[in-house]
Amino acid sequence: MVKTESSVAPSDNVQRSPPKTNRRKRNLHWESLIAASEAGDYMIVPLCSSNALREEGEAMNHCVGQRYHRWCHVGAVRIFSIRDLLGKRIATLSIYFDFSAMRWRFEQCKGYGNRTVYCEPGITNGEE
Repeated sequence: MVKTESSVAPSDNVQRSPPKTNRRKRNLHWESLIAASEAGDYMIVPLCSSNALREEGEAMNHCVGQRYHRWCHVGAVRIFSIRDLLGKRIATLSIYFDFSAMRWRFEQCKGYGNRTVYCEPGITNGEE
């Protein structure tokens, strides 16, 4: 019998790749610059692991859980979850280390879905 293209079994002419394994994502850890603390009507919660970033990203519907873990692990970025006193997430704040000035700088503060976060009336940046 002569084999035609339609009679050839897939295993005869197709190289199969090894089955994909469901690899667990690494959970990197790093130290925080500050401990969890209250600031007025808010809690500042440092996010100190890949899992914590993923959880924040999923809860807040933004990319912090996918892109920042390596930068945090090497000490270039720190991420904080801003929550109300009941624990509800309000925003995610990031700071980065400016190596040329040798100091930490504000990067961004985003609400759910990367929305802009506004200060409450009466809150200032420390300026008179």
